[in-house]
Amino acid sequence: MAAAGRLKRLVRRERPAEPEKAWLEDGEFLDEMRRFDPTELSMDRKFLLRELLRLVEHLDGDTAEAGVYEGASASIICKARGRRSTHWAFDSFEGLSAPSPHDGAFW
Repeated sequence: MAAAGRLKRLVRRERPAEPEKAWLEDGEFLDEMRRFDPTELSMDRKFLLRELLRLVEHLDGDTAEAGVYEGASASIICKARGRRSTHWAFDSFEGLSAPSPHDGAFW
């Protein structure tokens, strides 16, 4: 029983307290991203993407994204990369087709 309690504490996923969310202090970021996600449920991931792009801003090259949905990530990437590179966005706009035998046994 004690081991189960320890395991439960290890796998428990709690959202950080509001003051620990750095993106809450970035008003410009929040205003722009609320157009895509007014619920703010994925705001932490969008903020992380922007911060990761800052780590590679010195690198040359284009970027690509598979599965665009509403374009929030594409917007972040294009804003971070500016006009010095091209961002390629790929989407079916209809979802994915059903897997076929040609797709392998994974499915």
